[in-house]
Amino acid sequence: MKFQVPPAQPDVFQICWNPKPKAHLYPEEYIVQLGAVRYVPAAGLTEVRSKIQGRVDRALFELMVTTVTQGEKAEDTFVYLKPSYEGTCRETDSVPMDSRIELGFYQEHRDGRATLRFSLNAPAEEMALCWDMGSTKHNRSMLGKIPGAVNPKTLDPEVSWCGSTPDAPCLLRFYPKKISDQYPNLTEMPSEDGEGALVPSIYQDVLPFFQAHYSVYLVGNSCVDSLRILPSSEESRTPEAPIWKLSLVEAEADSVTAAIDVIDKIWLATHIRAHVCWRNEDSCTFEPAGDLKPCAAEVGVLLWT
Repeated sequence: MKFQVPPAQPDVFQICWNPKPKAHLYPEEYIVQLGAVRYVPAAGLTEVRSKIQGRVDRALFELMVTTVTQGEKAEDTFVYLKPSYEGTCRETDSVPMDSRIELGFYQEHRDGRATLRFSLNAPAEEMALCWDMGSTKHNRSMLGKIPGAVNPKTLDPEVSWCGSTPDAPCLLRFYPKKISDQYPNLTEMPSEDGEGALVPSIYQDVLPFFQAHYSVYLVGNSCVDSLRILPSSEESRTPEAPIWKLSLVEAEADSVTAAIDVIDKIWLATHIRAHVCWRNEDSCTFEPAGDLKPCAAEVGVLLWT
């Protein structure tokens, strides 16, 4: 027995049978329920791109989704994000209107497939991408995952020093890690031959970026232990303080720079050697948990010479 369900209409359909020898077109004659089938249009995340918006802590994502949804149905669809550690997309997910990402572009192809394009601000953490197909029930599925912000690369030790001489650099420049370094499980894809070789993934055009809220500290001990609980501003602005926050931090298109001013030099000259710590202010964790980034990351050592 073969049958078709209405195209591009996600729903649960009851399979009913007419036991009479002669088939009829009247619905009331199909009184025997054989089961049910859930129809969900096939869809997949096929391309992910990012664009830096003038500074490395501001990025925009463009997503391409391939599906079989027809044009009039596509207008009712939207996507939304949820933390990837919360699991799959569910009908019970609460999605406020301002969290819905509406369709930006629709293109239908000759083979019956369609491409949907969505644009959204880059998330601070890795997120699951959920698709709502626009019907009232049984209409949500997970399309894939979106990488979040990254932490900085390790500083170049050749320039990680400061002193009283005019040629002392006294400037720290932070470049973002590669997406594949921060999210290896997301971006590495084994080849079909099973040899374990990596093939280009849909994330190869994602430019790395920092999250919007962060700080740079100099500390005498471990970054994680020192920055778990921050001291008051009064306690941390004396030369003897074990933690020192750099105030001259500026974001550029490809990096973040932290300049060591006169007050910073007094603190560094007192301590001689300091760990350089990057602290994310949100969407992070001090304890290993899922795919969240560490709140505190040591990115190098700064010396006073």
